[in-house]
Amino acid sequence: MILIVTNKKDYTADFVIVELNRRGIPYIRFNTEDFPQYYSITWTTSKAIIKTQKQRSLHINFDDVDSVWYRKPIYSVPDPNLLDDDKEFVIRESDEMLKGMWKCLEANWVNEPEKNDNASNKLHQLVLAKKIGFSIPETIVTNNANDLIDFTKTHKCTIIKPIHSGLVNEDEHRVVFTNKLESIGQEKYKDIIYCPSIIQKYIEKDIDIRVNIFGNKVFSTAIYSQRVPEAICDWRRANILSIPHEDYKLPSKIEDLSLKMLELYGLKFGAFDLIKTKKGEYIFIELNPNGQWAWIEHLTNQPLRDALIELLTSKGR
Repeated sequence: MILIVTNKKDYTADFVIVELNRRGIPYIRFNTEDFPQYYSITWTTSKAIIKTQKQRSLHINFDDVDSVWYRKPIYSVPDPNLLDDDKEFVIRESDEMLKGMWKCLEANWVNEPEKNDNASNKLHQLVLAKKIGFSIPETIVTNNANDLIDFTKTHKCTIIKPIHSGLVNEDEHRVVFTNKLESIGQEKYKDIIYCPSIIQKYIEKDIDIRVNIFGNKVFSTAIYSQRVPEAICDWRRANILSIPHEDYKLPSKIEDLSLKMLELYGLKFGAFDLIKTKKGEYIFIELNPNGQWAWIEHLTNQPLRDALIELLTSKGR
């Protein structure tokens, strides 16, 4: 059985579940925000069982779990009747229980939570990428205005972006995208003291490239972001369906570097963002160990869903 650990709004999981149902492959979806309000969990050193509160006949016995797709879990949503301080306590305790439980679950993981966390740090990604042979943008990470100004004087054009995630408030759709620093205005540079950011030399693109790797299967996609004005600096600003996409063949060296980086992080899946410059050079931007990919299959017909399902069903524990 496949255990899918995610949240209610994960449409990529929905996309995969449609195919699991069609093939008759057994799975259980666990939306982490529903624990502990709607799920009860009992864990011992020898087993763990998750039950639904309303239909107690349905349960997950960890002994039956062969593979785990650790997709997009989020923090629990406590009972609304609790006091705010109590809610924070419940969130921390619930999260800690789940972390410990996942550590103890022996299965075929895509990907293990700790390895996802380790691979998500963009500073370490840049160091590792450079070490193994990728080209990377000239970069500083700082909350010092003077160092920021010095960097912008060295480089004609620069960009600024978040270190971890650009999501500020999901309900209000507030997201911080990658921006050209010069468009913000120097009078605001001093505000960086409030929050560190990544600042990089701006690179003139030919195309953006998304590389999705499932095990040893590599699927590369050219994203023609430079054809859509809103997408020139950050393709996520535009309606993704309005940007032309097509299958792309990476040079074997770049493909091998991507596979090597995934292996060094101990990941079975990863989504790489690369840039191809107008001079034909390939630049590593970042790795998302839990990146989205369903839209790419929709636009290019690459068999990404099949590759994931094969990864989840081809190995036992």
